[in-house]
Amino acid sequence: MPFIYNDNMSEDANAVMKHYIDPKPPKVVIPAEAKVSSGKFTPGVFKDVSAPDFSALFNAIQTGHLVVAYHAKWCVFCQRMLPEYMAAAKKSKIPLIALEQSNIDKFISYYNDRIKLEPDRKKQAKYEALRPVINSFPTILIYNGGKVTKYSGERSASKFMAIE
Repeated sequence: MPFIYNDNMSEDANAVMKHYIDPKPPKVVIPAEAKVSSGKFTPGVFKDVSAPDFSALFNAIQTGHLVVAYHAKWCVFCQRMLPEYMAAAKKSKIPLIALEQSNIDKFISYYNDRIKLEPDRKKQAKYEALRPVINSFPTILIYNGGKVTKYSGERSASKFMAIE
């Protein structure tokens, strides 16, 4: 439904309203090199995770320091965030990686299977505490040495690069 502009609103207010009601997000193209499986995550390289990397991601979540953006192709907010996130990933001191909706369920299933296979109850509890909980898109989680926090700040390259 197109926005009906109000003559009583200022030109700036109309522009802001049009931006939020008739958004035309940029077409996000994830570079081919971001999809290549390397088995590890390094700072300065944007990585879009798929099934071959699930084991490495699971291990990195348990012990490493990284940021994971869970996103969906159809989500307007994700489409606006991803270019900023990719730009920040190239300059960040910690790995910033992404997991697209089509791979999230597969990864969580993989994660749950790894928990079930773990014979040590203490490790199972640790894995449970770090399990990704995705209730909305985008969800950005910061994993740091066995702890997880949800990022709720501004979704700009400069703010993503400031994550420690």
